Amino acid sequence: MAITNGGFETGDLTGWTNEDSGGSSTVTTGAKRNGTYGLRQYGSVTSPAQAYPLVTRTDIPVNFTSITFYYKVNELTGATPNCYLDVYLISDEDFWAEVFEVHNPAAGDFIRVTKTRQEIMTDNGMSESDWGTTPLKLQLATTVSTTGGTAVFEVFIDDVSYTTGFVNGDFEIGDLTGWSGYDTNSYGASHSASMSIDAASKRTGGYGAYYCVEAWDATSGAYYTLEQTVTLAEFSTISFWYKVASATIPDDPIRGLAVMMTYHNGSEEERESTLIDIPLFVGNFPNGWMKVVVNKAEFLADVAMEGGHVHATSKFKIILYLESETTGMKELLVYVDDVVMDSPAAGELTNGNFASGLGGWFPNCAKDCTYPPTDVAYTVEAGSGDAVLHAEGNFYDSAVAGICQEMTTDFVSVSFSWRLEDTELDSWCNMLVQFLAYTAEGYPVWVTPYFEWIETSPSFATLTITKTEVETAMGWDARVWGTSTAIRIALYLRPVS
Repeated sequence: MAITNGGFETGDLTGWTNEDSGGSSTVTTGAKRNGTYGLRQYGSVTSPAQAYPLVTRTDIPVNFTSITFYYKVNELTGATPNCYLDVYLISDEDFWAEVFEVHNPAAGDFIRVTKTRQEIMTDNGMSESDWGTTPLKLQLATTVSTTGGTAVFEVFIDDVSYTTGFVNGDFEIGDLTGWSGYDTNSYGASHSASMSIDAASKRTGGYGAYYCVEAWDATSGAYYTLEQTVTLAEFSTISFWYKVASATIPDDPIRGLAVMMTYHNGSEEERESTLIDIPLFVGNFPNGWMKVVVNKAEFLADVAMEGGHVHATSKFKIILYLESETTGMKELLVYVDDVVMDSPAAGELTNGNFASGLGGWFPNCAKDCTYPPTDVAYTVEAGSGDAVLHAEGNFYDSAVAGICQEMTTDFVSVSFSWRLEDTELDSWCNMLVQFLAYTAEGYPVWVTPYFEWIETSPSFATLTITKTEVETAMGWDARVWGTSTAIRIALYLRPVS
């Protein structure tokens, strides 16, 4: 994410504070890496004096995931210099985290520096609490002294940015910086699982990632995982693109692309929730690049159903797998690119009028079965400007058909129109409206401010749920809001004969 005037394209230090102490920090055209302007830190120093050209800003989000900038030493001459280029992040806990330091850097072209949050924490022996709770102060400084005589220095800095989503989600660094890539759960003697970054795998930009999994006997399988830790408060959805590059597979193997996120059970053991599992059928591979979207609300709903709970962060995993059931070579190559996060817009739901079908919503259906399941159905589909919920069951089973979407917690009320078109009674049919909240221990749970019996009607009725009503329902069981919530609207069918 670009910092406001991180490229100094205003032609001045707008957004930055000049704290020079000897030497100078100015914005000039000669210091640019691209665009029109860059930051120039320069001067001369004669022993025993020191120069500290220095600029700062205090708006780096405390939940950043990486810091990137470019620097170039244009001149470092004269008497024996002692020059340091230092970049720090300073928290409201008065923790000075060194992002980068180089001593007496050589003159040359611009050099890119990217440091991930985890790298900075490891290098500085930090814990998460050291970051504090308010935006961080970023400091760019060139410190110069000399042991005798006069030294002259000139350093250029440009294109300062940070990320709060995936580090290197577009793989444009040209390697797996920010990601963990590893062979997972492969078995048997005859298998191979690997990943590489190259230009041929790109969807956009200069680089993309490609998976290669191979198995060549009847008792082997290959799994490869691409993983990065994400902060749950930062996103509503995660999307990425994939493309099947090539495949040498007979009809028998099991193969696919799965997306998982981690949560914890009551014993704090890490568990995985499978959000998407895409079978890759022979002769039916997608034509070109395909987009995959994962909803955080769906993940939290799955965790709630499993009785688990979430921490502030989760491991996001994209897994390519291939399992062999016969002898002979099986190989699958898949490209992945442009892994990004999207945050929920404040005060609005995506596609609330269903003009784009079920875009922005995901089905959240369930079966409440007392005895072995028989004849229970629950489906969700898009109508003409509406969502159609369908549920059916028998005497022993109940069915819930619903839709769900994440939303921010700054709402005042939520309104929607509905009508019950048809039922085959004898059954109880209820409208269910729920919101996602949390226990004090961090377990996601559904809070139900509305659960009422409804009847068939030829016309639409409007239902409004206020935030006060939701918080009253939360108070019954000591629930609290998280950084975001989700709304679930469902049809609950309970047969009585």
